[in-house]
Amino acid sequence: MKDAYYFSHDANARHDPKIIALKSVYGLEGYGRYWILVEMLREQKNYKLILNDTKYSYTIIANQLQCTPDEAKIFIKDCIEEFHLFKTDGQNLWSDSLIKRMKYREEERAKRRAAGSLGGSKTQAKLKQKSSKTQAGKERKGKEIKERKGKNTLTSSELSSEDANQSPPNCPHQEIIDLYHKLLPELPKIKEWTPQRQASLRARWNESRERQCLEWWQLFFEKVKKSDFLMGQVKEFRADLEWLIRPRNFPKVLEGRYDNREKEKQWHEFT
Repeated sequence: MKDAYYFSHDANARHDPKIIALKSVYGLEGYGRYWILVEMLREQKNYKLILNDTKYSYTIIANQLQCTPDEAKIFIKDCIEEFHLFKTDGQNLWSDSLIKRMKYREEERAKRRAAGSLGGSKTQAKLKQKSSKTQAGKERKGKEIKERKGKNTLTSSELSSEDANQSPPNCPHQEIIDLYHKLLPELPKIKEWTPQRQASLRARWNESRERQCLEWWQLFFEKVKKSDFLMGQVKEFRADLEWLIRPRNFPKVLEGRYDNREKEKQWHEFT
């Protein structure tokens, strides 16, 4: 859970009038204490700190702010009453903006999980359908061979067809390249398909039986298209087919290393 305590933070938060007022009284030390309190709020299950007059609550907070309990109490009181950065009901301390941001993040994560589950189900259904068609074709071929064996009219190629069925089908280089050009027209075109490139694509094709159909490669290119990084929308870098099928890059694409992370929503102020 590497992002368990994530929260969005505006890069221009220091220009907020409330923050400017805080810094005018407490300086950068107060600015740092403010963000420590926000981080502590983020760590709570309901994004609220228990705040009462018991000495221990302020002792714990003071330990984080590196000040005395009395100084922590005065600082928090000013953040509530003078700078309007936090709110309290006498028992708890919270930030409306933090709660709103975390609610938005939770909703977005729920949407992505639901979409991922649906997309995975569709992918498996398509691959299963393709596998069923392939198996049916093999069964028909086997039946034809048996019938011809009875008539003693088998050719030498047919005699070895059962062995051939155990080997992966030949990699359809041109068909995959055509799919790449059709689905990813924004990426660099393939002008020369060198032996090295052929070897890379053939290796990816042969590594897994599920990849040995054009439907799988269509889904793969559709996944690439959804990545802003791979499509050159984040940096000057743009992926191309040769880059995508390299042994170092290919599994990273499949694992979602280049999938879009949650796009930060812009807020005018933190509070």
